[in-house]
Amino acid sequence: MFIVYNTAFILFCDVVDNFGDAGSCFRLARALIKRGAKRVIIYTNNAKIFSLIQENPTHLESQESKDNIKIFEKKRENSLFTGTKNAVVIEMFGTSVPIEILRSMIKEVNLKRVCLDYLSTENWTDSLQGMCSPDLRAPLKKTPSLVNRSWYAPGFTKNSAGIIWENRELASTEKRKKFRELILKQKDTKIFGPNSFGPNSDNIFIICNFVYTKNNFPFNEKNFFGFPVAVWSPKSIFFSQSDFDIILQSTDFNVVRGEDSFVTAHFASASCWKVPFVWQPYYQDCNNHRNKFFGWKKKFSNLRNNCFWAFAESIALRREDRLVFLWSALRNDWVSIKKSMSRDCLRMTTEKSLLDTIL
Repeated sequence: MFIVYNTAFILFCDVVDNFGDAGSCFRLARALIKRGAKRVIIYTNNAKIFSLIQENPTHLESQESKDNIKIFEKKRENSLFTGTKNAVVIEMFGTSVPIEILRSMIKEVNLKRVCLDYLSTENWTDSLQGMCSPDLRAPLKKTPSLVNRSWYAPGFTKNSAGIIWENRELASTEKRKKFRELILKQKDTKIFGPNSFGPNSDNIFIICNFVYTKNNFPFNEKNFFGFPVAVWSPKSIFFSQSDFDIILQSTDFNVVRGEDSFVTAHFASASCWKVPFVWQPYYQDCNNHRNKFFGWKKKFSNLRNNCFWAFAESIALRREDRLVFLWSALRNDWVSIKKSMSRDCLRMTTEKSLLDTIL
């Protein structure tokens, strides 16, 4: 692959799941800057969503962040590539680059294409990593560099493409306290039970409930280990990506969705704060979300608590019938669950780097 400092990276990302797609794309762009890339461009069908997760959101027609990441709506002029000798085009989540842009680029730059799929929790993708995913819209004999793409899927094992390690800040005690107090002040936060400790106290069990499907989660217990329970159920995210990373370390339990928050929850569990979590995959026909969940479950060798996995399965598959019983039962093994999950997540978050794979 090209040397980073002499290469422009162009990420094409059509946003479907707002924060999962855009979050993963923006995190990859930030990671490339961290590795030394001087020019990173995002082409997207929804530039506005990126303004919500940038470090310093601004009005967005075409904009550049402090990290030199340019974000444009698709079908912009190709003058962006002027002066670039090498270009790596990363097509994310099945996004197709307009063929006219590719043909224009091939006249100006030395082109390499990468097809980056959604994160996979299933082992069948391991043998496909790095294989050719041809773009049949272009004639092979005339323009082979337009046709050939290397296919990768992020994942948690050494045989996957890995996950993004860069820009994973560990929450300090002071910052964690600040964000806990911030969560308690959100309009989407409800506190259950007598709050005799005051709104700024750490003695509240805080839950982030960030899911696709609004279920009747049984988190409105009057207390958890004698503490009031605060449930933050954001309908949308109004924090930068870096801040949301800290938030997931500042809670006591996370219910997450999608891809970017899902991966970040692993880092929160692996941190010194050992925040446990469950995951609600994007719903898919033919029960593919079920396969994703059970593929993920198999990655855990230390966390074997049957009650936890029954609860996690109920969240993932949108089943409500046993949630109340299972949530109450989890409290009996809470300390053990935290420690076991943290050990597994520490292993998974250090298994393989996605940037090492791509570069």
